Order: sequence, then C-alpha cells, then structure tokens
Amino acid sequence: MLTCVQIFVFIQSSTITLTKDPLRRFELTINSAATQAVLLAVMCLQQNVWELSRPHQDFVIGEIILLLIGFSVCLTFPRRPEVYHAGKVVDGQWTVSAITHLSCSWCTSLLALAVSKGHLSLEDLPTMNHIARSRELHDSFNKRERKGKLAKLVIISHAPAIILQHVITLIDAVMAFMPQYCFFKLLRALENQSSDVSVSITATTWAAGLGLSMLLLNFAGTLEVLLNYDIIC
Repeated sequence: MLTCVQIFVFIQSSTITLTKDPLRRFELTINSAATQAVLLAVMCLQQNVWELSRPHQDFVIGEIILLLIGFSVCLTFPRRPEVYHAGKVVDGQWTVSAITHLSCSWCTSLLALAVSKGHLSLEDLPTMNHIARSRELHDSFNKRERKGKLAKLVIISHAPAIILQHVITLIDAVMAFMPQYCFFKLLRALENQSSDVSVSITATTWAAGLGLSMLLLNFAGTLEVLLNYDIIC
C-alpha cells in the first residue's frame, strides 16, 4: 500500500507541476489535498504506529510526514493571479489559496490599512467579484429564463449554497460529540496509565485529538456563519 501511495502522490505532484492553467491547477491541488487527507486517515486508522517494529515504524512515520507536507503545500496554491475590474483590484476571496480562503485572511491587508489610516473610504475597498456585482448577477439570473414565482426562483438559485449549509450543519452536529468522546478516551487512558510507554503515548494522542476536534468544531461553526452571510444573504 505504501508503495502505491508514493506512486500516486508522485503522479499527482507531476500533474500539478506540468499544468499551466491556474484554475485547473488549483482544482488538482484541492483534489490532491483531499486524497492525501484520506490516505492519512486510512494509515492512522489501519494500524497502530507505536506498536510496529522500529524500522517499520520509522518508515510509516516518514510516510505520514510526507503526506502532511504534501497536504499543507497543496493548500497554499493560489487559485489565480490578481484580477482587476475598472482599474481596481477585485476582492481576493476567490483568488487566494485554499488555506487563506478558509481562514478568512484574504482581507488582512485591508484590515491593516484600516488600522494604519484609522478609517476606510470607498476608494480603499476592492471591487466586488462577478458573483456579487449587481449587473452580472442580474444578467446571470435572466439568462436562465426560468419561469415561476420569485420565491421559488430565488430558492432554486441558492440551492447549492443551501445544500452546502445543511451539509456543514450536519457535520457540525456530528463533530459536537467528538470533544466529549476524545475526553472520555483520554480519561480512560489516564486511569490505565502506568510506566508503560504505550499508555502514555495513547493518552497524549487522545489529548491531541481533543484539541484538534475542538479546533475543527469552531472552524465548522465559523464557516457556517460565513456561508450564511457571504453566499446566502
């Protein structure tokens, strides 16, 4: 399996490197990051790294580190170069890398400008992207030539965002139990703690899982709020 993982990651990396179109390259990096995240989960769940023999353990840890590096690098690829409209730069929400987009840090430069100037004027704000500009939005809505009541048409137009919102809400509800589960397993590991090194490693692993689950839970809640106000509203 590990050899297949190496070959698969190498093929993905070569494809990303040779792709010239920035949008296509961004899609490939997102697919590669998702694939490597799944491989990481499978490798961690399939076997207990700490119970392997030392040579095999070092090899598996090396594979995990490589996958983590590849996953992190894939999230740093920008989606496209800066776009300008009417002589002004377009809002970078859909221009920056995936990690910058998900962390909502694409507007850091604008916030820094507000701090330095003490205020923001209309000229300081970037131009809205084509999804938010009223003319493009109106033309896109009319181009579909759908008939029916306005409320129905609005719901159909926002159907992907509404579905995504429900999916994130479901994930958020499921992940709400993860901190309690990790905390329970941590307490069980601490009750069984002894001089055995594997028990201490297990407790440390569940403690890290507790922190990670709380971080992901907060991130899912923030993403849901952003989706509500940025896409649906």
